[in-house]
Amino acid sequence: MTPDLEEREEALERLGSVARKAWPDGASPVAEAEKARFEAKIAFRRPARPRRALVWASAAAVLSCLVAVYVLDVRGPGSLDYDVFPAGGGAGYLTATTTEAFAHFTDGTDVRVALGGRARIVQTDAHGARVAVESGKATLHVVHKPGARWAVDAGPFSIAVTGTEFDAEWSAADERLVVTLRQGSVNVRGPFTAEPIALSAGQRLVATVRDAQLRIEPIVKPTPPHAAVVVPEPALEREPGATVANVPAPAPSSPPVSTFEQRVRAGDYASVIRDAKGRGLDSLYREGSLADLSALADAARYTGEGGIAEQSLSALERRFPASPDAKAAAFLRGRLAEGRGARSEAIALYDRYLSSSPRGPFVAEALGRKMLAVKAESGADAARPIAREYLVRFPKGAHAESARKLVERD
Repeated sequence: MTPDLEEREEALERLGSVARKAWPDGASPVAEAEKARFEAKIAFRRPARPRRALVWASAAAVLSCLVAVYVLDVRGPGSLDYDVFPAGGGAGYLTATTTEAFAHFTDGTDVRVALGGRARIVQTDAHGARVAVESGKATLHVVHKPGARWAVDAGPFSIAVTGTEFDAEWSAADERLVVTLRQGSVNVRGPFTAEPIALSAGQRLVATVRDAQLRIEPIVKPTPPHAAVVVPEPALEREPGATVANVPAPAPSSPPVSTFEQRVRAGDYASVIRDAKGRGLDSLYREGSLADLSALADAARYTGEGGIAEQSLSALERRFPASPDAKAAAFLRGRLAEGRGARSEAIALYDRYLSSSPRGPFVAEALGRKMLAVKAESGADAARPIAREYLVRFPKGAHAESARKLVERD
């Protein structure tokens, strides 16, 4: 056998070995068919004197096909596919530089990114996708199907979706999220609470991480121009002696009684504040249950009632010190203190939370906020050790970039 033929045989034998590893026995019918075709190609009759470059070029081309087919085979059946317009922004990117960017999924779901915004389709499976809004506003119309699982990430927030229509707008510069929900319902998780915040159709959530502010408000629908004015018809006049049958009016139905906790989960924060004021706030602080105080604190924070939130959280810590809610109260009070500019108080509260709940749900956020508060209060040198600790514990956390900048200045 000539040296050229020996080299060719060696190359083909290596490719055959790769094929056997890539397509083991029992692979899918598609893979088995491709394996058979590949083996037929490498067993085909040999030219008399192939050149070395031609041998390896042919081998490389066949190997590329092999790898491509194998990757497609292991991707998993039924995974959603999508088209992006305009194309060219990179795999999975929706970049609205000169026009609106748009993605259409095979289940009928649409994602639109407004001009100037940028989003990324992080992953897809048979039940939905995860979309990251990096900047600007994205509008999603998610088709509701059994088992649907969609998620939208924006900064430190995550929005769980099943089937709905809403806008998610994120500004990294302002650390501000706005979620406007027109249809359906979503759950928003973020640095403000361990439990998800439920939004219902017709509500808007506005959350500012930097100022520790979160509010939920109704979507205001503007009155259309030239709207017709409806004038009620005048009451019918009765002639003297005429009678009208007395039809008893239906008895007004009493609304179902629900707890503060149930109403907070349903997004009815205003009624919690209203009822708490009606019952007497001081009485609730002294005698209210753990569940009522916790729900009242959440409702107050979501509606911007900072004083009620702080008093409720203080009552939780004082009356139920061993409860997880009381331990989380220290962190939440720290956020409220920071929001009104009391940095020293906020730092002390963050320290209390970190020492009492070293593995609590707010540890990363508490450490990051403490770092920023110490930097603002005492300077970069004082904050640098906290930044190093943060990077060791949470290298991909929401405050990692700020921590990295502090450490790099050392």
